Amino acid sequence: CQFPYPLTLVGFGFASTSICARLFVWCKSSSVNLKALQMLAGYNWFRIVLPIGVCSAITVSTGNVAYLYLGVGFIQMLKALSPAIV
Repeated sequence: CQFPYPLTLVGFGFASTSICARLFVWCKSSSVNLKALQMLAGYNWFRIVLPIGVCSAITVSTGNVAYLYLGVGFIQMLKALSPAIV
């Protein structure tokens, strides 16, 4: 059985992570530094946070799409090689 929607799965994962983080801050389970909030307000959010989120989503999405076309063993070998490349 193949799951044909890996990008949808990634989207649900990122959305649930975002919702949980917002709930933790809202419920005062965790705190955010006031200086950090001020630095990321307004246009700076688009300049700093959004590119990191987009690149992270692309990385995870392409990693999951690779499972549709490559063998699991080959992907595991590539993942093991990545620290040597970086």
